[in-house]
Amino acid sequence: MEKNTKCIIILGGGIGKGGELPEWSQERCKSAVEYYFENKSRFDMVFIPTSGGTYHYPNQTDKLGFTIFECDLMTKFLLEHNIPEDKIFRDYSSFDTIGNAFFVKTLFTDIRKWDDLVVITSDFHMSRSIEIFNFIFCVLDKKYKIEYLNSKNNVLFNLNDRLCKEEKSRIIFKKNMKNINTIEQFHKWLYSTHECYKSNQKERKLPSKNLLYQ
Repeated sequence: MEKNTKCIIILGGGIGKGGELPEWSQERCKSAVEYYFENKSRFDMVFIPTSGGTYHYPNQTDKLGFTIFECDLMTKFLLEHNIPEDKIFRDYSSFDTIGNAFFVKTLFTDIRKWDDLVVITSDFHMSRSIEIFNFIFCVLDKKYKIEYLNSKNNVLFNLNDRLCKEEKSRIIFKKNMKNINTIEQFHKWLYSTHECYKSNQKERKLPSKNLLYQ
């Protein structure tokens, strides 16, 4: 009998100062690996590590000057922990959690009909992720089933500030989606309003306080 396909979505958590995965992002990848080996006899599984980087900080580069993409770092982690190469599909297009959800849906899960999802992120990031993914996958589209899996925070500086920022962002997203009823309307909002993706972007400035590192 053909196995049901589980699509494991690993949300981005930034890139460390030295161009490596921060520990909380490694924990997200570890949770994905553990899920795979605990369940591979029951399900076929594919993995989508997300994010090209972040809108709020300059892209880091390697010693040859090539851009370091967050999804590449997560993919390297998965490969080093024996996840099959043909099961990994990288999302380079997104630069925040909203983009994670939108581009995973439109570039991967809609096309491949992967409708049974497992979303993995740190617990400090989970509430906002649930708000976003439930809206895009379950309010705008009724065919998806989503399981959410917490990974360890490990070391995160400024945790209280980060939690406040996450909750504020969750509330703003919910308010912005009040009159959005279709994926077409969401697409229009994303490319006309969202600072990461709209054409007429503001001049960027570095945040006064980094909520991921000291």
